[in-house]
Amino acid sequence: MVRVKRYGVVDLTAALVQQNQQLQDTIKQLAQHELFLQQLSTALAQNNNINL
Repeated sequence: MVRVKRYGVVDLTAALVQQNQQLQDTIKQLAQHELFLQQLSTALAQNNNINL
């Protein structure tokens, strides 16, 4: 019974480590998208000023 619990803890830890890595990757991607959108917004604002 103890072994099952220990393996369960190991499996849970591995799953949490994997989920944590996926979340970190998602955060990095969102940060990159945010930067892109900020740059796009700035470019569009500059373009609008030129066209006024």
